[in-house]
Amino acid sequence: MRTQRTQRTLWHLAGAAAGAFALGLVTAVPANAALPSPVTFGNSGDVPLVGDWNGDGDDEIGVYRPGTRTFYMRGDTGGVTSVVYGNSGDVPLVGDWNGNGVDQLGVYRPDQRTFYRDGQAPVTFGNSGDVPLVGDWNGDGDHEIGVYRPGTRTFYMRGDSGGVTSVVYGNSGDVPLVGDWNGNGVDQLGVYRPDQRTFYRDGRAPVTFGNSGDVPLVGDWNGDGDHEIGVYRPDYRTFYPGS
Repeated sequence: MRTQRTQRTLWHLAGAAAGAFALGLVTAVPANAALPSPVTFGNSGDVPLVGDWNGDGDDEIGVYRPGTRTFYMRGDTGGVTSVVYGNSGDVPLVGDWNGNGVDQLGVYRPDQRTFYRDGQAPVTFGNSGDVPLVGDWNGDGDHEIGVYRPGTRTFYMRGDSGGVTSVVYGNSGDVPLVGDWNGNGVDQLGVYRPDQRTFYRDGRAPVTFGNSGDVPLVGDWNGDGDHEIGVYRPDYRTFYPGS
C-alpha cells in the first residue's frame, strides 16, 4: 500500500494548470514554512520515488535517473541500493507486486501502454496519454495497476482478475494521487492541485502544503498504516514529508 508509486507518475502532470473547487476546510502550511524532516537526495533531473525497501512498514525515499535508467533506493540509515531497470523513455513505478511487504520495481512503457513489473508478466492497459498508477484496490496486500485519463479526469483501476473500476475525480489539470488515507488496507483516490498547492484526498479535508513547483508525494512516513502527504522540491533535490 505504499504510494510513492503515484509520485513516480506525477512528474508528467506536476506543472499543469488546475481549476478550483472547494471540499471543505483547508489547512494551510505557508509556502516559506520550515517543513518537517527534509532530506536532500539524488541529482538534478531525477524523478522522486517513495517505497518500503526493507519491509519495516514505513516508507523510504528514492529517485529514478532517466538518463541511465537507474533506480536509487535510500534506506533508513542512509545506505543506497541502485538497480538499472527498463528502457529509455519508461516511466518508473514502485509497488508490492507479491504481497511480501517489500516494494519492488517496475516501469510503464508509454508507446506500448504496458506495465512491466519485477517478477510479473507484462500487462497492457489503458489508452495513449494515460498516466500510470499503482495501488492496492482490494486490500489483499499486493498492488494492482491502473491509469488516470487527464482528458476525462477518470481513474481506471484494474483488479487481479482483469476487472476494471472507473471513478471520475477532481478537476482538469489536477495531478492524480493514490494512498491509504484511513489505514484500512485499501488504497483510495486523491489529487494534487498545483495552482493551489493543495492535496485533495477522498474522505479527508484538503491540505495546502509546500511551494509552487513542488512535486507531490504520498508515503507512510511513520509506519502507522495510513499514508501521509509530502513534496519533492526539484530545485533543491529535497524531500519534505508532511502529515
